[in-house]
Amino acid sequence: MHEKRVMHRDLKPANIMLTKDNRINIGDLGLSRYFTTNTLEAFSKVGTPLYMSPEVLHGEGYTFSADVWSLGCIFYELCMLKSPFKPDKGVKNLFALSQKIKSGKYDLIPANDRYSANLRKLIYSMILLDPNKRTKMEKILEISLTNLEIQTELKNKRLIEKQARNSSADNSARSLPDPQPRSSGPKSPSPQPKSKPNRKSELKPKLEAESKPKLETKSEPKSKPMSEPKSKPKSEPNLKP
Repeated sequence: MHEKRVMHRDLKPANIMLTKDNRINIGDLGLSRYFTTNTLEAFSKVGTPLYMSPEVLHGEGYTFSADVWSLGCIFYELCMLKSPFKPDKGVKNLFALSQKIKSGKYDLIPANDRYSANLRKLIYSMILLDPNKRTKMEKILEISLTNLEIQTELKNKRLIEKQARNSSADNSARSLPDPQPRSSGPKSPSPQPKSKPNRKSELKPKLEAESKPKLETKSEPKSKPMSEPKSKPKSEPNLKP
C-alpha cells in the first residue's frame, strides 16, 4: 500500500481481517490518503484516537510513519490484550488520552518465554515519539521473525478454539439423559384408565323426560249395571164390605 503511495490513516484491529487461508486483508479505506509526487505531508486530524500517532494529535504534518505507529500499537495489543495507551480506569475524556499518547509512556511487554526479545524490540521501535526514528514499513515486512511469530500465534489460537469446541460438545453430550433400556420379554398390558361416567348422557334423558308435558288422562266412571226397575206391587182392590 505504501509502495503505491497510499496511506491508510486508520489502522486498528477492527479494520484488519484474516481469511480462511491465513491471508491478511486491510479494510475501511475511507480515511486513506493518496500522496502524489508533489505531496510530502498530510495535515488532517483523522483516525481512531487509541491508535493515532503523537504528530497527528499535535496537528502537525505527518507521513507514512503514522501508519507504522498504529501498526505497532496493534502488535502490542496482540501481546498484552490491551492498547498501550489505554486510559486509566475512570478516565474517559479525549484530552487525557491525547496527553498520555504524547508522553509516549506505556507498560513494557514482560520478558518471558512467550514472546521473544526480537519481537519486543521490533514493537518498541515502531512506537517511538520521533517519527523519523521509527522502523520503516518495508523493514518490518522483510523481517522473517514477524511472519513466524504471527503464524505461531494463529496456530495456538486455533488449537485453543478447537479444544474449547470439543469440550463444549462433550459437556452437552454428558448432559443428555441416558436412554431407557428396552425389555425383551412380553409387554404387560398397560392398565387402561377407567372411563368416567358421562354425566351429560345421564342427565339428557332425565331432562327430556322432565321437559315433556304430562298428559293427564281422566278415568271414565265405571258404568254401573243397569238394574231392572222394581215392579211396584199391584195394589189389591179395596173391597169394601
